Amino acid sequence: FRTASRPTHQGVDLIVGRYTPIAAVASGVVSVVKCDEDHQGRRTCDVDGYPGKGGCGWMVEIVHAGSVMTRYCHMVQKPFVTVGQKVTAGEIIGRVGTSGNSSGPHLHFEVHPNNDRTSRGAVDPVRFMQQQGAPLGGEG
Repeated sequence: FRTASRPTHQGVDLIVGRYTPIAAVASGVVSVVKCDEDHQGRRTCDVDGYPGKGGCGWMVEIVHAGSVMTRYCHMVQKPFVTVGQKVTAGEIIGRVGTSGNSSGPHLHFEVHPNNDRTSRGAVDPVRFMQQQGAPLGGEG
């Protein structure tokens, strides 16, 4: 999250294999499901991406209690959920891939309090999830 080499990186990259199930971190309502376009405006989410391509690829955003929004990027295929759908904590919303601006299979995960979808609104997901008692990757 916002390292010296990647100061505009608004989330964390969880390196896991292609097709690994992605679970919602908490109950909420799906607010966005889309193929995030590349810099040229092409919708090319059904193929592997590459570094510098731009875009999040197949992505989902969920708004949780307290207006906390989580974002899940680079899915291998169209997500399993739809806008307006209520999801429960642990529900599978999609599968890991490498669509969009990606160098290999991983889940790019973001947390935005106050449903602030901007880059300024992002907080460190590792620290945030630890504070919630639900650490990422078995940490804590």
